Amino acid sequence: MWIQHHIEYSKLTNNIHSKKVTSVAFFNLFIYLFQVMQFLGFFLFSPIFKQFQYLPDICFFNELNPKN
Repeated sequence: MWIQHHIEYSKLTNNIHSKKVTSVAFFNLFIYLFQVMQFLGFFLFSPIFKQFQYLPDICFFNELNPKN
C-alpha cells in the first residue's frame, strides 16, 4: 500500500523535479570534489608538511623507487 503510493507520488513529481534535483546533485558533487582537491593540494604541497620527508616515501614513491 505505502510502496504503491510512493511509486505513484514519485511518478507525479519526477517530471517536475528531475532536472532540478539532478543539477543540484551535480553541483554539490562538484563542490565536494573541489574541496577534496583543495584539501589534498594543501596536504601534499604545503610548506608546513615539506619537513616531513617520510610522508611521500610512505605514500607514493615506494612503488616508483624501491629501496633494495
